[in-house]
Amino acid sequence: MPNATASRPPDVRAVGLALILVLLSLGALGILSAAASTPRVETIRLGSDLPFELLVDDDGALDAQTVLTLPSTQFSSHDGPLSQGYTRAVSWLRFNPPAPRPGGAPWWLVVAPPYLDRLTVFVPGADGYTRMETGDLLPASARPVRDRHFVLPMTPDSTQPMLIRLETTSVSLLSAYFTSPEAFVSQRASSSFLWGLYFGIACVTTLLCIGLGFIQRSRLMLAVSALGVAYLMVASTQGFTYVLLLPDRPLLAHHLTSISTLLTLAAHLWLLREALLTRQHFPRTDKVLLAGGALFVGAVTALLLGLYGQAMTVLMTLNALIHALAVATALRLTCLKGVSAGTRAIAIAVSITSALAILAALSVLAVVPVSLTLLHLWQYAMLGLMVAILLASVHELRMQQQRLDSLQAERLGAAEARRQHLEDRVKERTAALQHAHDQLERALRDERHAQFKQRQFLAMVSHEFRTPLSVISAATGNLAQCPTPSTEALTHRLAQINRATRRLTTLTDNCLADARLSAATLVIEQVPTDLAALLENAAELARLSSRQLVQVNIEPGLDTQCRCDHALVTIALSNVLDNAIKYAANSPIHARLTAAQDNFILTVSDEGPGISPAEEASIFGRYERGSAAHNVSGSGLGLHVSREIMRAHGGDLRLVHTGGAGATFEFSLPRRPPGTQARQVTS
Repeated sequence: MPNATASRPPDVRAVGLALILVLLSLGALGILSAAASTPRVETIRLGSDLPFELLVDDDGALDAQTVLTLPSTQFSSHDGPLSQGYTRAVSWLRFNPPAPRPGGAPWWLVVAPPYLDRLTVFVPGADGYTRMETGDLLPASARPVRDRHFVLPMTPDSTQPMLIRLETTSVSLLSAYFTSPEAFVSQRASSSFLWGLYFGIACVTTLLCIGLGFIQRSRLMLAVSALGVAYLMVASTQGFTYVLLLPDRPLLAHHLTSISTLLTLAAHLWLLREALLTRQHFPRTDKVLLAGGALFVGAVTALLLGLYGQAMTVLMTLNALIHALAVATALRLTCLKGVSAGTRAIAIAVSITSALAILAALSVLAVVPVSLTLLHLWQYAMLGLMVAILLASVHELRMQQQRLDSLQAERLGAAEARRQHLEDRVKERTAALQHAHDQLERALRDERHAQFKQRQFLAMVSHEFRTPLSVISAATGNLAQCPTPSTEALTHRLAQINRATRRLTTLTDNCLADARLSAATLVIEQVPTDLAALLENAAELARLSSRQLVQVNIEPGLDTQCRCDHALVTIALSNVLDNAIKYAANSPIHARLTAAQDNFILTVSDEGPGISPAEEASIFGRYERGSAAHNVSGSGLGLHVSREIMRAHGGDLRLVHTGGAGATFEFSLPRRPPGTQARQVTS
């Protein structure tokens, strides 16, 4: 059964009040946009602040020199914006420019509207008059400042009169002001936000109207969608189309302004026909609106004949009369019986926008004083009309939806059965996926267990392999200290055995350290350690292995006690010392231990071939070796393992010097290691 509230007639007053509030809100936004477009800081307006003299040149034969010499009796005085209506006559404005800005900073002259054909400004200066030209028939690249309005930087001489020559085929409106570049940029930021909000709401509203038009198959919504051409007209008359879309096609942008204006007037009449239901209730008014729309569309041909100005004078007069008829029709529609609340609300919105359209048309025709606030208010009222119609249509769609709810009740049983069937299928599929997931989890655990066993095996083999190597190293060391005097070859071979054993021991230590550092559960066994003694031991091992000079320098008075993993740090130091010995070509090796802030700093320097700059970034990689290592044995693990050991302690290892004079590596080791990353061991 339908919901009881579905058959209840809607509250006419509530719906109408809501739509009127929408119109008033958007109208207020239009007033704010006009206010944001009017600079208030360091601004001098032509007319109100700088009165001007107007001379109408019917045939356009006068030149600037002649106009400057004419007496004031041939001019008419004005203290507001210029409004001449549609005329082909040339207008000359003569006025005294403002006083110079402090420091000789330039003024910016801003002229609107941006659809004037040709604007010539004669600026007085110390060397005579400078001619500046602009207009919407010139490409954007010809403008001194690229903006949707005409902006001309200048520093005029305030003691001489200034001239503006206006020639246009469109309506002769001119609003100009002098401002500073800073004030202009500030004003543009606020007005751009409001215009962006305007076009954003316009695009969303138009898309919603198009969607509802196809969903409801509504002629009214299609008419509202067609009114979206009004936003193209607004974009064109405000200069956005010229600057953003057609900067190098000024003539196309010029004609687009005229064509979009005519199409907007025609689309507005179509909207009036659909919104006021003239076909059903007012057939005579419907014929007038239909004929007016056809006339506006046909007037596009006036552009080809060069009669646009004359045609627009007639059309704007006709437009004002038609909208006066629309206001009367809207008021009559609200009094008819049997009209829905949405239709009455739309009629009220139409009457408001039509009244504003009448004032805008009279303003353009110079019948009433021109007002930029009025033009902005009409533009936002058009947007409000679309929003009001959209809300009314959504309300009607909601009422239809409520009526359809009763028809859908009988289908709920079948839908519920299908839903239950789908849920059963989903449960079956979920169970199958869970089973597959469990199998993958078991396989992953098995793989992790196998890797763990493999690491344990490698650690055990390496440990067992290292033990006999240590014994061999000790034995060969004893033999080397007490060589048999019978032969010198024995001593040489013992040295070879010792070096080989040292190499295997280092390789084994690096493999063990790399496996330990790669483990997920790395524990640093921190014990109290004398870093100086550890360095001396590492250097002594290097001396015994190569008989090469290793000089150790400890900063005097330095407390070298720290906590670290003795075995790992020994491996790190030995790796760097061994590398220095291998590459230094029997030259001295220098090891120095100092302190800086909270770290021990240990440097190892050699006088070998050094490391090329191209290899500095990769030398610490696992299994990476420099180009100088082609004749030197090694695995490429030493530097990688050493740096990882230092980082595991909270320090680092880095290359600080390279080149032909050797290489210097710097260890940094915290004096007080972080307890959260290591396990403290008391010795």
